[in-house]
Amino acid sequence: MDIFQKARLQNLLSDIIHDQLSRSNKDHLRLLITIGTEDLSARDFSAYFAFIDKTYGRLHLKGLASYAQQHEKHIRVSLLLHSGSLVALFEEPIGHIDRASNLLLLYLALNYLPDLATTLTKSYQHIQKGHLAEAQAQAIQAILKTDPLLKGCSQIQLNLLAETLVSLSKREYKTLVKAARFAKGLIHHLELISSTAK
Repeated sequence: MDIFQKARLQNLLSDIIHDQLSRSNKDHLRLLITIGTEDLSARDFSAYFAFIDKTYGRLHLKGLASYAQQHEKHIRVSLLLHSGSLVALFEEPIGHIDRASNLLLLYLALNYLPDLATTLTKSYQHIQKGHLAEAQAQAIQAILKTDPLLKGCSQIQLNLLAETLVSLSKREYKTLVKAARFAKGLIHHLELISSTAK
């Protein structure tokens, strides 16, 4: 992704946050993931959180390698037990729009994780025709069109989001399948909300 695409993506994510989630820079963006606690596969559980960490790291301004070396920049999670479920809470201040934008993109990647895994696996049949990346982005774009959070996005904007999600998923393909399997079976609820900071 070149610098102009990154700038367009950042502007788009900022617009979605301010138009759909919160108009105040004093608010926080919260990603809540409710996880079932019965019969967890430790390998799939760790793959899910590795996917979160590495995807978030790849969105860091200076990339994954820089993110990995800066402990203070690592994504933070609070874990809560609630009614027989484990709730993972990720939070970023909207005033730090780059971090809030990364959390929004992470939410989209997690929300469509099973679809991304299926699309990346099935789309390889198009490789012979030289249309692999296009086929993958089109499949994800069709899914994104139905998301209420993205209702104000143009076709070009949806395509940019789809290409970004496919690119991120390809880079984490080793953990993607396990993380998607975990998401299908044990993620009970995934929600992105804004709330006023306490």
